[in-house]
Amino acid sequence: MVTAQAFIYISDPAALNDDRVMSRTLEILSDDELKRFERLRFNEDQRAFAASHGLVRQTLSRFAPVAPADWAFINRKDGRPELADKFSKFQLRFNLSHSRGLVACIITVAMDCGVDVERFSKVKVPLNLARRFFNEREYLHLLNLEGKELDRRFIEIWTLKEAYVKAKGLGIRLGLSNFWFDIDDDLGVLAHVDPTEKSRKNMWHFSVSHADKNHALGAAVANIKKQPVNFEIAQINL
Repeated sequence: MVTAQAFIYISDPAALNDDRVMSRTLEILSDDELKRFERLRFNEDQRAFAASHGLVRQTLSRFAPVAPADWAFINRKDGRPELADKFSKFQLRFNLSHSRGLVACIITVAMDCGVDVERFSKVKVPLNLARRFFNEREYLHLLNLEGKELDRRFIEIWTLKEAYVKAKGLGIRLGLSNFWFDIDDDLGVLAHVDPTEKSRKNMWHFSVSHADKNHALGAAVANIKKQPVNFEIAQINL
């Protein structure tokens, strides 16, 4: 069976502690991206922003004969960034995510996609948040866990939910409790997606992994051809 590919690239924004790496990265950002970068107050947030936007530009250039600095983007009405119309012939879709300590982007050909990375230590009261935002089945599952196991599984589910709503371009308007995920001990994912898409559920493909010891990474891809999707993760030096 033919398999579609989703390419996920991750990088450590700490590399931008090196002034030469930071300068090289800032040189390929657009004027708008530079303004957004300058508005950030904390150095750590600036590094994460520059690293993620530099990463997506560099990795897009792996798929098309366009220099990293030459890519241009637009925001759809739903806020999801896409390539400007002049690059539509490449049919590339992408999404990016950053946290303090890790940045990621996902790139596909002609398939909507989303990615999210989160630190395992980010959430202090996961059960309270799960009761408020998750589907009841996810909440009941988390009730059976405790300690680090609870923290990790909560973050794993969260990244999948974020990746899905980003791929759909609907954000939290979709309602995080309207769909749910079952994750087994080997990080296999069984998805129960938005009921309004029940007839098309086979087009959605998901992956969750531990990008490193501190972060979970969730990814979502919509393949209208309903082929299996292979998620390939690679570490990139900025």
